[in-house]
Amino acid sequence: MRGTHKLALCLALLIVPGLPAFAAKSSERSKQKAQAEAQRAELQHKLEQLKREIDDTEEAKSQASDALAESEAAISNADRSLHDLEQEQAAIEAKLAKIIKQQEELRKAVELQKQKLARLLRDQYVTGNEDRMKLLLSGDDPNRINRELQMLGYVSQAQARLIASLRANLAALEANKAATEEAKDELDDIAEERLQQKRVLEHEKVQRGQLLAKLSSKLTA
Repeated sequence: MRGTHKLALCLALLIVPGLPAFAAKSSERSKQKAQAEAQRAELQHKLEQLKREIDDTEEAKSQASDALAESEAAISNADRSLHDLEQEQAAIEAKLAKIIKQQEELRKAVELQKQKLARLLRDQYVTGNEDRMKLLLSGDDPNRINRELQMLGYVSQAQARLIASLRANLAALEANKAATEEAKDELDDIAEERLQQKRVLEHEKVQRGQLLAKLSSKLTA
């Protein structure tokens, strides 16, 4: 029995000196484990943050790509609109040139008729009374005399009506020209406004393209 106690005492004496070293090693391992877990948690946090940034960047890139496509479509529409306006302007300018030509022709016709009427009135003034007296004193058929006298009046009246008609046509052309010029001015204003809009769209396209390139570079970095 005494031998058993002695053996236990000896074992205790052997173990007790090693306890402090074992405890120190265990504490160091716990510290290292805690540091490793903290580093792992920090790394996990950074990875999650990076993933969120990548997701945000990809979403921003997608939005920028869509915006760039919208800008290109808007510019294409603006180009078509400007092309249509240019065609309308060309048609109106051709119409205006035609009206101006017609006006010039009518002016010449009016002047020619005025000259003819002036000569007719002058001739009638010089010889009209004499012709009338000759007709009245000719002894011819009174009906024929009346017809001749009426014809002299009809000629000048016809000339006057023709000039009045030409002047009316000229006035109508002037009104048409004014309306055409007004339409042309309006088209010019619209074209200028559309051109300004296109310039703004092109500027936006450049900015969106630069943003898209920056985001793409960020994703591949």
